[in-house]
Amino acid sequence: MRLASRQRSFLTVVLLAVLLAVTGVPASADIHEELVKLLIKKGVLTEEEYQALRRQVEESRKAEESQPALGEEKHLPQRLRIQRPPPVAEKPAPDKEAKPLFRVFGTLDNQVRWRDHRDIRDKDRGASSNLHVRRVFVGAEVAPVDFVVGTVVLQSEYIGTSRTDQDQDASATPQIDNASISLGRDDVPLYGVFGWRVQPFGAFYNHLIADPMTQDAYEVKRAGATLGSKLPFWDLDVSATVYQGETQIGRLFEANLFDASVITRTTSAGMRTERDGLRSFNVAATTTPLPELTVGLGYLSEPGDSRRNQTGAVWGLWSLGDVLAHAEYIHALARERFWNSTSGELLQGSVEERVLTAGLAYKLFPDLTLAGRYERFWDDGLGAKAAIWSAEHRFSVGGAYTLWKGEGFTVQAGLEYRGTDIEPRGTAAIDWRNELFGRLLLSYE
Repeated sequence: MRLASRQRSFLTVVLLAVLLAVTGVPASADIHEELVKLLIKKGVLTEEEYQALRRQVEESRKAEESQPALGEEKHLPQRLRIQRPPPVAEKPAPDKEAKPLFRVFGTLDNQVRWRDHRDIRDKDRGASSNLHVRRVFVGAEVAPVDFVVGTVVLQSEYIGTSRTDQDQDASATPQIDNASISLGRDDVPLYGVFGWRVQPFGAFYNHLIADPMTQDAYEVKRAGATLGSKLPFWDLDVSATVYQGETQIGRLFEANLFDASVITRTTSAGMRTERDGLRSFNVAATTTPLPELTVGLGYLSEPGDSRRNQTGAVWGLWSLGDVLAHAEYIHALARERFWNSTSGELLQGSVEERVLTAGLAYKLFPDLTLAGRYERFWDDGLGAKAAIWSAEHRFSVGGAYTLWKGEGFTVQAGLEYRGTDIEPRGTAAIDWRNELFGRLLLSYE
């Protein structure tokens, strides 16, 4: 009987030890207390035996918790370190395929225009005014990979008026303004641009509504191929472009800077046709020697009648806090001889015109910018040789106020006054023209 009692006591103690080791003393204190009281009451276990067993279990648990984790036993001698299998490296997650970047943008530019004389050539004709959509365009950019960007812009101009700001016949027919593909990355110094776009010649800075003289007379929008390089020092960007057509010289005759109804090109007189093929080119370079200063220069050459039409340009932009100062000077280096439709003959010599624009823009308030611009056109004696009118000085002042901006949208209102000094040279042309331009513009990018 005593042996059986001792066996039961031994089994009970073993069971209690296993229970304490598995469940843990702190998490099951109430259960342990009831069990111990029951065993002590029945004489199976004494209080001293229980306390001794409890100390033994706690010491065993502390020894396990103090065992160093993987890599924590490096301070021990090699013979005492626990030998564990090396950890299995996690396989990196497969790279997700980069999604093409896609961006849309657009502008709706409503304008009102007033002139005190509708026709420069006739001082007896009165004022004109009209409300029209100066420009509306929508564009998209897609980058299927990080070194290719495709751009397409569809544009319509002068919707609701028959005359442009340069007194030319207006057409509201939608046209492709940009259809080009750019190749290049920021970490590669070489890049290329191919397609229809405004080719890189001139800066045409503008903080007013109407375009400057330089843009009117020298902007080249053609299909071309550009190769360039971006160098690390001074953010130098050098490029060369080839394109076809006699585009720039044609723009000069559409800029309304002299009487192009009298002085024309031999192509307009039907004496020859424009040369086709990739015969036109330009080179350009821009640099930022100082964080607040950007300068550039360019050279352009196109086929002409008996000689090439060559043009040089230099420009600069200086940022002085809330003030921006800019200037651009474009000089004809060589010109073909023009046709005088009045006398029915070529001019005795070529004329090499020049244009200067200089302007300031001041951000008076975060949403209000004031701007002014001075422009000068030198006709190199063209007006005197042909007895025609030509523009000389132009003064423009205005401002733009941002009504709202957010979520990629901008709503802006603007106003501009422009005065042009004209030399009539004995013709019926006016000697001064006043113009007002107003704008309400909505853009998204």
